[in-house]
Amino acid sequence: MMGDRIGRATPLKISLLMAAMPTALIGFLPTYHDVGFWAPMLLLTLRLIQGFAMGAEVPVNACYIFEASPDHYKNILCSVIMVGSILGKLLASFIVFLIFRLFDYPSILEWAWRIPFLFSILLTIGIGAIRSTIDNLPMPRNLDSSNFTTQTLKTDFFKGFVLVSFFCVTGYILLVWMPSYLTHFLNYPPHLVRINNIFFLISLAGFTLLSGYSARFVGVQRLIKLGVIAIIIFIYPLFIGLREASFVSLFIISMLLALLHGSIQGVIMQALAMQFPYSKRCRAVSLVYTLPMVLLGGTAPLVNTWVIKETGLFMFPAFCIVFFGLLALPAVWKLHGD
Repeated sequence: MMGDRIGRATPLKISLLMAAMPTALIGFLPTYHDVGFWAPMLLLTLRLIQGFAMGAEVPVNACYIFEASPDHYKNILCSVIMVGSILGKLLASFIVFLIFRLFDYPSILEWAWRIPFLFSILLTIGIGAIRSTIDNLPMPRNLDSSNFTTQTLKTDFFKGFVLVSFFCVTGYILLVWMPSYLTHFLNYPPHLVRINNIFFLISLAGFTLLSGYSARFVGVQRLIKLGVIAIIIFIYPLFIGLREASFVSLFIISMLLALLHGSIQGVIMQALAMQFPYSKRCRAVSLVYTLPMVLLGGTAPLVNTWVIKETGLFMFPAFCIVFFGLLALPAVWKLHGD
């Protein structure tokens, strides 16, 4: 709401502070041994503030980049938004790796666990210096087109919701839950899974950028169509391949999964921004992006784990992705855009 009413710059600066300050404060929290019940309550409070801030971070960022970018760079710059989250996961994984390499387990439990949170202070200073230079863009002359009626907005919101539902279910299964799936259900060695996950994230970052760059020539809408269709067709065979994959085959399959998901991830934020008029864009993109993420994406690992444990159906993740892909297909065909 702030982004639509007073401009994109102020919410971006506030969201950074609301995400960064709790992160740093977690590094200074007293332990349960020191203050008892207050320790988890303080942690929960800080995490809720982080979540509130992060709910605005990606959507408002996407709206700002979409509106600020020159036309010939818009595709690639919108894809950078999604690459940033991937690089953040890689950096976080690397820091945790270093912590476990440099300290023994008792030291980590005692005090070294605080280091990653305190490290965020340096990141905040750097990012804050960059973000402080952001100014609101001049408002476009025609804030709303006559084509955007209330019914049109509802229809566009529904199309975006269905598309993001497919995107986030696929993303949570492939990015968040896949290491657990490979380790606990397919019995891959944990060290191999960790290496494969890093390889997958690096590949995904590359294919996300490639998707954003390609959209300049192929078109955002056409690229999303191709991505959804390709995932529906190939996700089941690729999951079959995971059942008895060798070391090399696992990496090849992971690279293909990164290609499929990256083809949509590179253009999804631009596609969502294109669906709504300027005066309602921040609210609409924020809701259409975060609601499916919470309701469907965040619960996908739990649902898939429960179904496999109860039924033994190891291919259920592929069926789940195909199901949401088929739901998204009609909506994708009616997206606004090139």
